[in-house]
Amino acid sequence: MKLKMLHFFKANKHDLSIGITLFSLSFLFYVVFAAIITIIARGYDSLNAFFDADTFRVYADMTVANYTHYRTIVHPLFVILTQPFVLIVNFFTRNTVAACVLVQTFVSAVNITLLYGCLRKIGLNTKRSLAVSVLFALTVPQFIFSVTFETYIFAQLGLLIMWLCALFFVKKKTLNLNDYTVLALLGVVSLSITVTNFVQYIIVLLIVIALNRKETKKLTKISILVVSALCITTTIAQIQSVVWPSSVDFFKGNISAIVKKDSEELLYIEKQSSIMSRVTKQIRHNTTANIPLFITKNGDERETEFRAYSIKGNVVTNIVAYTMFIAIAVIHGRFIRKHRKTLLTTNKIYSGMIAAYIVNFAFHMCYGNLSGFLYTPHYNFLLILATAYVWRNSNGLSRLTKNRRILSGLFVLVIVSQTIGLIWLTKEIVSAYGVHCTVPKTLAICVACVGAMCAILLWALRSRKKYIIFVLLSVVAMLIGVKLFN
Repeated sequence: MKLKMLHFFKANKHDLSIGITLFSLSFLFYVVFAAIITIIARGYDSLNAFFDADTFRVYADMTVANYTHYRTIVHPLFVILTQPFVLIVNFFTRNTVAACVLVQTFVSAVNITLLYGCLRKIGLNTKRSLAVSVLFALTVPQFIFSVTFETYIFAQLGLLIMWLCALFFVKKKTLNLNDYTVLALLGVVSLSITVTNFVQYIIVLLIVIALNRKETKKLTKISILVVSALCITTTIAQIQSVVWPSSVDFFKGNISAIVKKDSEELLYIEKQSSIMSRVTKQIRHNTTANIPLFITKNGDERETEFRAYSIKGNVVTNIVAYTMFIAIAVIHGRFIRKHRKTLLTTNKIYSGMIAAYIVNFAFHMCYGNLSGFLYTPHYNFLLILATAYVWRNSNGLSRLTKNRRILSGLFVLVIVSQTIGLIWLTKEIVSAYGVHCTVPKTLAICVACVGAMCAILLWALRSRKKYIIFVLLSVVAMLIGVKLFN
């Protein structure tokens, strides 16, 4: 076992060093922004400020033992999986808000690192995997739900672990007892934070077991794994309800809600919009919502309950969103058409990712304009991984991205614009909370972190010339960002 571990570390020394550095910089980046939004501006002490997010409720779930943990009906093990860690960190920080910030940003940084690991496992080279990971870290959903208290980043952690394991399992000809044990635990991980993510787990079982020609009694094995995951999660939920009596047994609670038709989730279902309107909203959530420019502020008064931010829905935004989405759809459509005979064999992991993405896209069409955006961290990474798979296995797309100068220039442009945009968004958020202050030093550190991320990328590229260009651009971005904030 030790020899295998040593061999693994030696064989992946370069990737591990980049992964650790990427994690450290992402963690620092998110911590600084979280300090501004959550601690300085007291962003945790509000409701529905960010796209209908229950920020204070999540904060209470992570810190208060005798709080009414009623949302464990849809977030089964959230309290037991987060509150102990927050209490441990709080022993050192002596500040529950700071403890929550550290725990949440730590998980967010782990997610960025896991995405990098998934991209490398798919076969994308070091440079491209690192570039995509940095861009992913700077998208609006990843930023917002890393620096404010919500369940989505924790759910994303479990899903990324599950898909990383799936990338290993699909390569195996036969599965042993240890593999089945891991698969059962992955079911618990996927279900523990958000119940709807269990659908992704079932899709993973289908591609790992049902589409494996060497496996026998497939339906029996899948059924046993599903039941095992449900039983383990229910058992832990019972333990949770003993320690935190106000928490709800998710299994009984959901069965009762289905029978009585009184589930709280029914309140979030959009009943008035047309199907086309719902599709448009979801397309915006998956494209333009990643860019700070397309996030708009609804009001600037601090209230007990207010919806401070939403996604722009004007004609220009819709055109940009549809253009981006159609371009992505064409790329995947061409790949699917070319490899249609191997979608359930050689390319089954790709098929699983696309299937999970489509299911989530369709499911969240039922939610309102703001609520639908909340769940994007549950599946936006799937589109990134699937596109990376196409990039790795499609000669046509590889030829389009072969020009390094154009690709590097585009990367620089996006990094700088996203950085400035996130600083602007931070300024808007702080002012919406009624806190008028200047934080130039803190913001300088924020952008310096982004510059450091770029430096890591260039270190991987081993290019001094590009290193100097990135550093200069980071300084410019920092100055512009601080000017915007102040």
